[in-house]
Amino acid sequence: MFPRRHRLTRERDIRHVLRGGRVRRGQFFSIRYSSYPGTTPRFTVVVSTRVSKSAVVRNTLKRQMREIIKKHLREFPPENNYLVSIFPHTPLPTWKDLHEDLKKLL
Repeated sequence: MFPRRHRLTRERDIRHVLRGGRVRRGQFFSIRYSSYPGTTPRFTVVVSTRVSKSAVVRNTLKRQMREIIKKHLREFPPENNYLVSIFPHTPLPTWKDLHEDLKKLL
């Protein structure tokens, strides 16, 4: 889990990222981001039920993605909010796939 200061939790902040943010797409996920002055980088990870009907699988993907982001936290520009959406894939991406995809996007 992210430290509280790196969590994007408020609905209006998430809506701000969705409406006015820029997008970078990788093979397995997209990162939407928008400027939000005066903050540290904040993140939220979204995994749709289209990815998997199983909550266990969706939560596992979210945990893996959060850990990968935590490892690269210093590489994200400050004063941005980020929304990470994992794409539906068959087969599901592995930790290594997600990690390599993030490194390409940074």
